[in-house]
Amino acid sequence: MTEGRDKAKRPLQETYYYPVIFMVVVTVVFISVLAYLNDSTRETIKRAGEIKERESILYVLGIENDSSFDGILAAYDEQVIEEDYGYVAQKTGDVALFFSGSGLWGEMEGFISISGDMKTLEGLTFTTHSETPGLGGRIDELWFREQFRGVALDVAEGGPLVYRPEPGGNVDAISGATATSKAVLKILNPFLRDKIDELKGGE
Repeated sequence: MTEGRDKAKRPLQETYYYPVIFMVVVTVVFISVLAYLNDSTRETIKRAGEIKERESILYVLGIENDSSFDGILAAYDEQVIEEDYGYVAQKTGDVALFFSGSGLWGEMEGFISISGDMKTLEGLTFTTHSETPGLGGRIDELWFREQFRGVALDVAEGGPLVYRPEPGGNVDAISGATATSKAVLKILNPFLRDKIDELKGGE
């Protein structure tokens, strides 16, 4: 009888089920907060993604802007025409195209631009990838992206992009990131050949 009365008077914190109740309450509270934050910032995140995409298109088309949200939107609205096949710079006629393909660790996505006469590569940038930071992740570095500007588009088999010092080489690979470097050309070369054929066929 004494033992039964002791159990009945035991504080909640000393019961065997208290940790379970505590964890359930904490989990519900945190999940609720995260769900609220996710829902309340959904539009903001979507908008930021759209602006980031437009900034990437402006970059590959060589259209300058002040990098502010308003500046990016103004430059895009004033100088880019959206077509079914891509994004066209009003002044130059250069065309930005979305591409995607398999990198070393996951999907790579980005934009590449070609001149209106389809003879020159005008720009390249990556918007999404899972490459190793400090190695393959260096595809985001300016020196790597900028070397693709002004490259002549000879769409012969194996081209138009070839790493130096191979014969006909026109861009540099990333030292220590052979797999990523190969993946970039494995995505871009067939993509460029197909797109140029497609766009020329539409003339």
